[in-house]
Amino acid sequence: MITKTQIIKSIEKEKETLRKIGISKIGLFGSFVKNKQNEKSDVDLLVEFNEISFDTYMKTHYFLEKITKRKVDLVIESDLKPELEHVKKEVEYVKI
Repeated sequence: MITKTQIIKSIEKEKETLRKIGISKIGLFGSFVKNKQNEKSDVDLLVEFNEISFDTYMKTHYFLEKITKRKVDLVIESDLKPELEHVKKEVEYVKI
């Protein structure tokens, strides 16, 4: 089963591509951060884009699923609803 460390390494390995796509910040949250993941867990990622468009979002989503080999729940930080503000407290940012 994939681990938090493996996900972080996969993202760090692709930092140049992620920067070119337009990501300025990316972090992991949810079950992998809490070490409660299972075989079916998706990867929860909080991102901040330099400039966002539908195409950029979809390209990023597809790329992250490809490199993590998991379903990805991609959340844009600026779109975070008030009831999900707790995510900002648990997120572990990846250096890109």
